[in-house]
Amino acid sequence: MMKVQLIIILLLSIITNKCTNYDDPGLKFDNLKNITIYSDNAEPSSKIELVQDLNYNDSNDEIIGSFSSVAVDNKGRVFIADTDQIKIHIYNPDGSFHKSVGRRGSGPGEFNFPPQLSIKNDKLYAYDVLQMRMNIFSLKSLSLINSLNLNSLLYNYHEVLPSIMPRKIYVKNDESYLAIFDQTKYVDPHHHRYNLEETLYSEYYAIDRQGELIPKTILRKRQRNLLHATINGRVTSTGKPFPFLPKSIMTISDENYIFTSWSKNFLIKAHDLDGNYMYSFYYEIKNKYLDLNEILNNHDISDYNKRIVEHAELPTTWPALNSMIADDEGRLWVSTFTQEIDELEWWVLKNDGELIAKFIWPQNGSIEVIKDGYVYAQILNEMDLQILMRFRIKEVNI
Repeated sequence: MMKVQLIIILLLSIITNKCTNYDDPGLKFDNLKNITIYSDNAEPSSKIELVQDLNYNDSNDEIIGSFSSVAVDNKGRVFIADTDQIKIHIYNPDGSFHKSVGRRGSGPGEFNFPPQLSIKNDKLYAYDVLQMRMNIFSLKSLSLINSLNLNSLLYNYHEVLPSIMPRKIYVKNDESYLAIFDQTKYVDPHHHRYNLEETLYSEYYAIDRQGELIPKTILRKRQRNLLHATINGRVTSTGKPFPFLPKSIMTISDENYIFTSWSKNFLIKAHDLDGNYMYSFYYEIKNKYLDLNEILNNHDISDYNKRIVEHAELPTTWPALNSMIADDEGRLWVSTFTQEIDELEWWVLKNDGELIAKFIWPQNGSIEVIKDGYVYAQILNEMDLQILMRFRIKEVNI
């Protein structure tokens, strides 16, 4: 693998020449150390093929309309958060339906919103963002063992936090938490806190196992802009998360690295769990040109959003990156946009950025979990219905 350590000044000049209004204003290299630049024509060392193995949505015992989160335990059981029924379905390793836990409600073990699922040690964690409640189930008995109400605990820090409600909570190996709080967007021009055209940030804080927040910002990352335009003299905006707008992406590995990126560029930074910067790696890839007609013709856009897209100031290119996920072997799986509107190119990397493999994957297929040699992915079928499928990872050295 060809890689070259470049001096900071050279790297800064490379990136600065590509900056637009949609680039991260905090994307600076003059104070970064341990940066590795990989050749743009780096060749993979392996070939990866995903072989379809199981489908989890076709059981007659329990029909899933749509789902929002997936987790897999060490036995190969699959846990799916049902968006319509607001509960968690559990499937056996052979794909057969086992049972469901949780239900709609506001008490312990209940959900007002489809929960974010994660598994650590012998527990299933299910975070309800609306209730600000973390329900914790035993993987052995599948019964509720704790319900942590963060609402009252976090209220004491309302003057410190950018918002009182964590948008997402990651469970760390020691079963404490990393919570993301977003600055609130005020889109009404007449509101005294109007900030639609300002750069807003998300802040990361640690929360201990008892739910007590540690009032020290670990990381601060830019939020995705809301697309907006002035139409007939009026500022109009949309909350639709268009994929062509750059965003902050992150993942936490089992080795306790926090990997982050502002998706405009293929630059990934590694931090420890306290937010201390460790190293970065960078690939200079050519971003896809953004074609307005292609956007309007190939995306499911309402007439309201179409008007905004037509009048808004758009970036000139798509972001370099779309998503990032760490697997259980310490590797990073990073999806990049290609010249084709309906596909992504996934890069499988070592945790230092060295390229292992690449493969093409449909853009309507979202990889949720990579564990024990399998990829669990959400697929949209020809009827636009969500299907959860398991694929065996077939890797061959080149």
